[in-house]
Amino acid sequence: MAILIMAAGVFFTRGLTVATVNDAYRTLTPLFGVAAGVIFAITLLCSGWSSSIVGVLAGQSILEGLLGSKTNPWFRRIIIRVINVVPTSVAIMLGVDPLTLLVYSQVVLSLLIPLPLIPLIYYTSKRKLMGDFVNRHSVTVVAIAVAATIVVLNAVLLVTSL
Repeated sequence: MAILIMAAGVFFTRGLTVATVNDAYRTLTPLFGVAAGVIFAITLLCSGWSSSIVGVLAGQSILEGLLGSKTNPWFRRIIIRVINVVPTSVAIMLGVDPLTLLVYSQVVLSLLIPLPLIPLIYYTSKRKLMGDFVNRHSVTVVAIAVAATIVVLNAVLLVTSL
């Protein structure tokens, strides 16, 4: 969110067109100094690490659940890394612009967020399943409102993009 807010505040309000991440870095430095460019670069790096780690950990859990048994953690990590890295590497080697790839991946991700979110809200609101750990009614109401907002915003995105 911080990256998007910064981009809107800096680039859009000044009418600047930024086509690549390199352009963003080069535009930030004269406007706000070297520190702003360095912070932007570090933020992108940390964002990438974070999403990669979360993706691998989630992939490991899913793979373990699908296999129905525990496998060597290093084996799972290697399989998940291959699944994560190979398609992106192939796309870049085929000449797909990395920024375009990033934008499309984020759009797909935003559309997929409700898939685990809706069942998660449903199951965590069931006392029979969750026992003492069931969500309070107020938490469930807020979660439904947030999920509905995400679904509506995704629908708006799709309608306005087509």
